[in-house]
Amino acid sequence: MAGMTLYFSAFFFLGSVFSLLYFSLFIFPIGFLYPKRALLLIILFFLSTSLFSYWHLYPKSNDEGRATLVITEVREKTHLFDRKVWELRGNLKEFISKDGKKIAAHIPYVTTISEKVGRPEANALYEVEGSITIQKNRKARLRVPTHSAWKRVKKKWASPELRFHLKKRFQAFLEKKFTNKEASRFLGALVTGDLDDSVMRKEFSRLGLTHLLAISGFHFSLLAFFFYLLFKIFLEPKKLALLLLFLLTGYLLFIGKSASIERSYIMIATYLISGFLKKRYTPLNSLGIAAIVIIIRDPTAILEIGFQFSFLATGAILLLYSPIEKLLEMALPKRPLSTILAFSLLEQHALLLLAILRKSLSLTLSITLALAPLLLFYFHNFPLISLLINLFFPFLVSISLFLLFLALIIPWDLLHSINNAYTSYLLTLTAFPPTPLNKTLWISSFPLWLVIPYLIILFLGAIILREYTEKKKAYGAFSPFFV
Repeated sequence: MAGMTLYFSAFFFLGSVFSLLYFSLFIFPIGFLYPKRALLLIILFFLSTSLFSYWHLYPKSNDEGRATLVITEVREKTHLFDRKVWELRGNLKEFISKDGKKIAAHIPYVTTISEKVGRPEANALYEVEGSITIQKNRKARLRVPTHSAWKRVKKKWASPELRFHLKKRFQAFLEKKFTNKEASRFLGALVTGDLDDSVMRKEFSRLGLTHLLAISGFHFSLLAFFFYLLFKIFLEPKKLALLLLFLLTGYLLFIGKSASIERSYIMIATYLISGFLKKRYTPLNSLGIAAIVIIIRDPTAILEIGFQFSFLATGAILLLYSPIEKLLEMALPKRPLSTILAFSLLEQHALLLLAILRKSLSLTLSITLALAPLLLFYFHNFPLISLLINLFFPFLVSISLFLLFLALIIPWDLLHSINNAYTSYLLTLTAFPPTPLNKTLWISSFPLWLVIPYLIILFLGAIILREYTEKKKAYGAFSPFFV
């Protein structure tokens, strides 16, 4: 059945302290929908619990000792008073306390060190003295004193160091081609996923456009579509699918890993592979595969805001977009092609704009229904202008990205100049939005006990509706809801 992989993926996280909660939230609705699969779900639950407990070891309290780790991500950050620091992320192989006990193993960590101290290269296994603190998202925060030496245990080839230097070179290239530094930083963020500009982040957050600054399916789809247009006249479909998979894999290695990046890559990769093998592609199953892969690699990923927003938004698009569009067709009805051709040219353009509006509004509403409670829970505010600006701004940004891709293929400085002016204008819109529309809903608190039931009812209702309509279609029945 479509989407069963998505449902199964939830159980690979259930070895954490939240196992009983998640078990009760998922096993009953899924068991209700698919009673024949209930036994398999229970087996998956206990299997994932055992695997989690065996492999991942989390400290029960903060402690000092010696960490053995690898670096998988390097970023240059600007903190208060323009203080530069290195942010290092990676995998904590083990943490041995001062009394010789292993208190942590195989968990993700993050640490920052001053730029003045010097940065350890991301191509080795290190040992370093420090203290460990577990954050709310179950990531380990390492605090390394400035006097602690990073002891290189074993050197190894790794892509993070190369990735860091390639991103720096690409950003330097953009700064050379663009006279507007904000435009170069913005386009650099769209391509690399790195943005060290707190002002720009705040402006985009105020408008509900932060998702554009994080690499996601939007960026992967644009890149894939660009390469598809570029090579489709030269290659047959199978060879084109393999080439796109190769190019997107290279892009993944260039930008690094995060929940939204991996989800986007896995979903588009499964689409390309299914096309190559001539197999049916089911987006919900693809989303489930992405969740399983990410959670097996890092079970704490499900506690990250990026993971939750990425998977909820994608699930909302897959499950809510179609019924919402059907509802909007009551106000903005579709017209048969024969009817459209009978209208004047001006009326045809008006109908086209209405169709685009209906689809954009359906997309925005489906995502908003899923993410608004989470926004209120985490940030206690919801920018009302996002309902309007998300109807058109992502499309405007896609033009900027297309111009950049085109200029990288065709080395013509005029394209960079055009894009510089165009992107600068877009950033002006974000910096100075229309004041009457720039309203934000603020709330002091939005309890988790409201968020979870709301999301369960929303998505369970969408799943039941999906199954109902699919069965009706299979038997050729009439469904009045979709007329």
